[in-house]
Amino acid sequence: KERILDTLKLTSINNQLKKIKGNTMCVGSGGSKVVADFASIVLNVKNSCSTKTMDPRDVLYENLKPYDNLFMCSYSGNNHGVDILSSLKIKKYLFTYGDIQKEHYKRLQCNSSLPKEMSFISLAATLMPMSVMLSYYFKNSTSLINDLFEKVTKQSFNINNVNLPFDVISGNDTSTPAIYLDSTFVESGLNSITIHSKYDYCHGRSTLAYAQDRNLIYLVANKKELDNLLLTNLKTRYKNIIVLESNYNDIVLDNYHLTLQAMYLTKYLSELKNIDLSIVNYDKELCKTLYKYKGEM
Repeated sequence: KERILDTLKLTSINNQLKKIKGNTMCVGSGGSKVVADFASIVLNVKNSCSTKTMDPRDVLYENLKPYDNLFMCSYSGNNHGVDILSSLKIKKYLFTYGDIQKEHYKRLQCNSSLPKEMSFISLAATLMPMSVMLSYYFKNSTSLINDLFEKVTKQSFNINNVNLPFDVISGNDTSTPAIYLDSTFVESGLNSITIHSKYDYCHGRSTLAYAQDRNLIYLVANKKELDNLLLTNLKTRYKNIIVLESNYNDIVLDNYHLTLQAMYLTKYLSELKNIDLSIVNYDKELCKTLYKYKGEM
């Protein structure tokens, strides 16, 4: 929270964000894909932009003619995903905390006075830029963020067997926390995880839970009849069901609130499994080779 409030005091890009109009690709990878997805929701609701969330490589295989903007999210602003898209003939924005000016990008500069977070999993590096986007959307964001942290820190979880694989049931209205959970579970090695959309689950995706014991994380914003149907019928199909719920009746606020809840859930799980999300035991040789790749994609 300290890092979030600090960046909100020092960052002022609302006037630049207001100028983004038209069809917009929001792009990012890893923790920055979480930011990109949240940015796509904000730009869709606040600026009435038609938006799509994409990985950097996938942009190279997209027909750019229908798009007006590329909104690249990168905490450092200095990776191969940013560089390989720089020559594309489209208006490009770089939403970043990095201080390197990238050619062909209009930089949307976020600032912080605190030392950079040293963590394998993006935690503050995800919530800080998300909070900057939230402050553009919602004027009283500082007060809201304080209230949300107070709510979330009071939540408790009770999972009997954290070693079972996890399903996540989500949808377009709760996409940001689903992306966070997928990224964090996989990158940290917390457990295997499978994402299901709510209506697809009604068309055969219950087979996994029928075939083996699993836990469920159910994401819901403003519960509908389908949510009640699923939650009622799945009670006996999963060993544990963790419901993360938000009721602001606002897709932006709900996605932020749910992502914060998801982050505290992963904190709970990591502590039970004795995993430090900031210092993950990972394949250093392979990750070093892949992360530093600079060739064609």
